[in-house]
Amino acid sequence: MSRPLSKASMILALLVGLAGPVFGQLPPVTPEQAAKGVLVVRAVFEPGELALTRGDTAHILVVLHDEAGNPVEGALAFMFSPDQNVVGPQVGRQRSDGTFPIEARGPGRIRPILVVRVNDDDGSFRGTAGVREIGMVEIAVADWPVNRLEMNEVEYTPYVGTTYKLTARAMTDHGTEHGAAVVEWRSDTPKVATVTGGGVLTLHKTGDARIVARTEGDIDLPYEFKVIKNPLRSLSIAPVSVQTRTGDVVRFDVQALDKKDKPIEGMALSYSVFGIDSAGAEIFADGSFVAEHPGAFRAVVSTGGISAEAIVEVVARPDATPVRLVGKGQVSHVATSDLWVFSGKDGRDYAYTGTHAQGGGQRMFVWDVTEPSNIQLTDSVMVDARVVNDVKVNGDASWAIITREGAS
Repeated sequence: MSRPLSKASMILALLVGLAGPVFGQLPPVTPEQAAKGVLVVRAVFEPGELALTRGDTAHILVVLHDEAGNPVEGALAFMFSPDQNVVGPQVGRQRSDGTFPIEARGPGRIRPILVVRVNDDDGSFRGTAGVREIGMVEIAVADWPVNRLEMNEVEYTPYVGTTYKLTARAMTDHGTEHGAAVVEWRSDTPKVATVTGGGVLTLHKTGDARIVARTEGDIDLPYEFKVIKNPLRSLSIAPVSVQTRTGDVVRFDVQALDKKDKPIEGMALSYSVFGIDSAGAEIFADGSFVAEHPGAFRAVVSTGGISAEAIVEVVARPDATPVRLVGKGQVSHVATSDLWVFSGKDGRDYAYTGTHAQGGGQRMFVWDVTEPSNIQLTDSVMVDARVVNDVKVNGDASWAIITREGAS
């Protein structure tokens, strides 16, 4: 059976979302439109390329041509944006005047894809039958101008002998972070502190320091601070030796200690890994270690000429468990969008699946998968949508969320 809304203890919250570029979401094509689409072999874009600024809108005129170079009218054409954060809409349908609307949403350079609808046997594109790629157009989007720099919070205390990275954001005149502006750094007090062009700061002696960040348009941001004496006497890392498996995370407890063996807050530390008989491991700033390959490794923490290390012995994970097909639940008239399997409050196992537009994307199916060899379609939920994108259920199966696209 199907119903407009679930009455069970499961609460379905409908959130309007937008899926990635899925070609299975295209609307149906008429026989006449498909016949016209088969004739199309190339497209002429006017203009041939676009240079826009973030926030701009524009139109691209597209004329479809057959093999003899004659214009083709009546084909169903769409333009897909590979990154809707740069250019939208994600899916644009050709208007009656032959144009496609373009929205410049963010900085970048992309090539939207033009496709036409045809019969399922006449073409496919990225796994979707009935779609044929015709061409692309290049679009470049520049960000708004930079009008200021903002310093990101420095989480370390400026002790002599430490090294850490400074970061700053280039902000546009619209109050957003610039997508491409480069920030470069210099030191006006190199005897006290030096900095690389990328912002790696090293503190040499006590005193007043002045570091300057600069970005495009000769916009400067000074950072002034006082370098203080380093109270560090030792570093500790625990455990000092550990065994683990590839892919598992080892979390080290690292502390900087003063002469009274009390922890020091705000100490910048450097982490590194050295392979003893292998390679392919990494340690992060929070002390987390993970290895991709088996072998022995040295995990080292250091600052100001003082270091501590631990030995990590890594063995390979067990072989993967073989998988075999036990059962199958199938609906042949509609494409599946998402899947979520969970244990219900009644002790049985269920799966929820979403649907794409082709065949009826307004439905979420409910499957009983308690017996994998006998999967049963037990229910469905209908919503006002062209596509049911995502299906999610929380940990105790007390509520679920589905996202939809294309409501009327």
